[in-house]
Amino acid sequence: MHTDNSEETIKSYLEVYFSKSTDLELNKVDLRQKLVGLVQKMIDEDFPALVQFLYRIDVSEAELKFKLKNAPIGQSSEVIVDAIIARQEAKWKARQSFPQANDIPEEERW
Repeated sequence: MHTDNSEETIKSYLEVYFSKSTDLELNKVDLRQKLVGLVQKMIDEDFPALVQFLYRIDVSEAELKFKLKNAPIGQSSEVIVDAIIARQEAKWKARQSFPQANDIPEEERW
């Protein structure tokens, strides 16, 4: 079964959560709850698509394997979601630490 819809929904929730201005506000608990169901659906219906998605958003395979190995049985979707959120937070923080093109004075732009 094809789960592009789940992947797009996950991306959408992440974009909303990490955007600066949004009319739909999700807190981290809400985000996590929404993503757990979607990730579980991908585990059940199209695991290879989930693996590809994790690769594309650059979730550490070694770190995720370690966490999954040590997680209680039945909590794999929660562990995966926590890894997704942590990775997206790290990318967001890295982007925030660099000045945006709009922050550079006109005379100093290329």
